Amino acid sequence: MLCFLTVFHTLPFILLFVTLGVTMDSALTFSQHISNLTRSSYFHLRRVRIIRKAVSVPIFTSIVHAYVCSRIDYCNSLLGYLAFRL
Repeated sequence: MLCFLTVFHTLPFILLFVTLGVTMDSALTFSQHISNLTRSSYFHLRRVRIIRKAVSVPIFTSIVHAYVCSRIDYCNSLLGYLAFRL
């Protein structure tokens, strides 16, 4: 493990950390966060598919739309900064 020496104590160098549900790495690439988000979203969308025949099409569309939009909008400013930086 790499450490940074400061005046008062040493700080460990962390390769990955999670804060507010966002996984970041030392290079701020968000690749692990995007991978986790994609895996989680596919899992939940497959689970929602179970109720597809129990509700009407407009209700099902509204449920899927609300889920997808909430996942896309969460931490959108951080991901937007990443696109601007590249």
